[in-house]
Amino acid sequence: LNPELQTLKQGKTGSDSRLIASGGRDGLVHIFDCAKGYGLRGTIDAHKAAVSAVRFIRNSPNLVTAGGDNKLVFSQLIPGGVMVKGSATTEGGVYDVSVDWSGRLAVSAGSETHVTIWDPVSGSRKRKYSTNCA
Repeated sequence: LNPELQTLKQGKTGSDSRLIASGGRDGLVHIFDCAKGYGLRGTIDAHKAAVSAVRFIRNSPNLVTAGGDNKLVFSQLIPGGVMVKGSATTEGGVYDVSVDWSGRLAVSAGSETHVTIWDPVSGSRKRKYSTNCA
């Protein structure tokens, strides 16, 4: 579905444990249900630039996406689709995001000289660390 695939991630999200999400240059994130013939479960249309990262939150219906539009998008899988719960804008493009094993923290890094820690469910910023050693 994506004209140029940028990221692909498999996730275990509780009862929906067999999902794959793809993010592309078109700014869309597509979520596929592996248990149902890889049928499209939903699409997130919240980015205005290429999606650089997609991360499922372990044993949760939530996921975080990051893009070149300087945004992190926090979404939740719901029956019949996906609901965008919120977004956060960073000072520069977001190259990657990682969610810790407990699902309580997400860390983003990008073109700004900071590493930012987020609450991956609420989307609120918890802390920001400078990576500038000067």
